Amino acid sequence: MYKLLIIFLFILSASCGIIQINSTGAKYLSSAEQDFVKSFEDRGNISSFKQRAPANIYKISTKNVAAIINEKELVWIHKWRPFCSAEGCQIISPFQKKARDNNVQLAFISETADLDDIQKIVSVSKFESPIYFGDYRVYGNGIGKNRKNLQIGLLKNQNVSPLKLADDYLYNNGNLIYQGNDLLDSLEIILSLK
Repeated sequence: MYKLLIIFLFILSASCGIIQINSTGAKYLSSAEQDFVKSFEDRGNISSFKQRAPANIYKISTKNVAAIINEKELVWIHKWRPFCSAEGCQIISPFQKKARDNNVQLAFISETADLDDIQKIVSVSKFESPIYFGDYRVYGNGIGKNRKNLQIGLLKNQNVSPLKLADDYLYNNGNLIYQGNDLLDSLEIILSLK
């Protein structure tokens, strides 16, 4: 049985190349994929931004997160998992519509740099906002470490305790007014309380 397991693992690793368990994938992008990875500054002015096809992704640091938070009066940051098969991960156009209908600047921060999934989802959803991902040189290449360090950046200079699994962050004039997981369903209610 042990020999069979060794043979299976050898065949699997030989056929898949690099196995990336708990990795953002950013370190392993091919040179062709790197052409779609841009710096935050390459995004340009958010007011005139339009996502192109195939989509670019924009590397961000903690400094860039602070800039995003302060770009508009109301900013909604959603941490996104393009590898997730749930409807809310694969069909992202409702986020864009909800933000637009409520005059909120939306920023999607992907937990991975999986360009194939990101580009497919952005194309199918006709998503127009920029897709960011935490630069692995700043936040780490492991998904858990990247997630934790990104959350520290999202909560920097905020007087709140972090919610461990929060995916949605809403800022009013740079101040965090909401962190949680259901902002798509409750944005209007949260905004009525501000």
